[in-house]
Amino acid sequence: MKKLCVALAVALTGAGLLCVPVSSAAPAAAAGAITDPKLQAEIAQATAQAQRIEATGARSAAPTVSVEILTHDVDATKRLVRAYGGTVTGDVPGALVQAAVPPGAASVIAAGRTVDAMRSPLRSGRLPAPQTVARPRPEAVPGTGTNVGDEVAFAAADVWHAADLVGAGAKVGIVDYFDFEYWLTDEIGPVPDSSHVFCKDSIVPTGPNSLCTSPSSLTGNTGFAHGVAVAEIVKDMAPGAELYIATVATVSDLRAAIDWFQANGVTIMTRSLGSAYDGPGDGTGALDSLVDYAVGKGIAWFNSAGNDGFAAYVNRTVAATDASGYVNFGFLSNDTWLRVDSEPGFCFYLDGVRWANDWYLPAAQRTDYRVE
Repeated sequence: MKKLCVALAVALTGAGLLCVPVSSAAPAAAAGAITDPKLQAEIAQATAQAQRIEATGARSAAPTVSVEILTHDVDATKRLVRAYGGTVTGDVPGALVQAAVPPGAASVIAAGRTVDAMRSPLRSGRLPAPQTVARPRPEAVPGTGTNVGDEVAFAAADVWHAADLVGAGAKVGIVDYFDFEYWLTDEIGPVPDSSHVFCKDSIVPTGPNSLCTSPSSLTGNTGFAHGVAVAEIVKDMAPGAELYIATVATVSDLRAAIDWFQANGVTIMTRSLGSAYDGPGDGTGALDSLVDYAVGKGIAWFNSAGNDGFAAYVNRTVAATDASGYVNFGFLSNDTWLRVDSEPGFCFYLDGVRWANDWYLPAAQRTDYRVE
């Protein structure tokens, strides 16, 4: 990316964390330069693999790298990918093309006139912490059975229920991560069959670490109770609604889920997930474009927001760089600071920084920051 737009996964050693731009001068990135460290490493790995295949004469498929291409012209960028031997694997209208490209062609494609930036695909939603307590635990999540959550009375949905308005005939799509061992049929109803499940994982398409065992089947026993809890809350509020669930990896995969929702008559979707930064924070970006896309398909989109707003949101003016050219996010700084939190039971911390003052400038005029 040609701007600071990163999620941090950092181990804290000692008492402090220092987050600084790598380049003290923060020069503008050259047009077409690939500056995403993860993608750089993946290109190097695929290139080495291609060289080994050539050296041994093995009959193996040529390696490719998965990329997300931010673009202002999706159709032209698709043509560019195909012209250099790549395969388009998805897109977000008006914002992004997902593709598998030959490693040697990545930098050429990145320099295309319709390409704003190229990166390794980002996850469209943050994975929740796996549940570690004994299962099942019906007392821990509300549902439509005897265990009804407080949200029903709080929203006065119980008054609607008393009038026999329970959402009968409504189809609700849920985008989340699911473990059906948490699915209590007396609280939510039957476990969704394959016609009510959508799964797409472009980051790990196959294997034991993939989110999916097929397009209509999720990897089981993941320990992710969050999606089931959301489903129970939906059934609390609308016991008569029919649920369609989707698990996806990338923002392009999410677009495919929206198409699937529409094809099945879903008119309401809920996504209680966060996301990696994919825009300047002003309501534009690939994920924001998908909200517009869903609305254009006749789907009302509901998303969680503000869970940590009071504790985590910080908006401060960043001081000028110090004598060494670095911006210091030190814990003792009076003007600029970065809060980093961890999920209970995890040994890493996840947070983010967005540096968006030059987001809309031409690619070659944007500063390029990384975090150490």
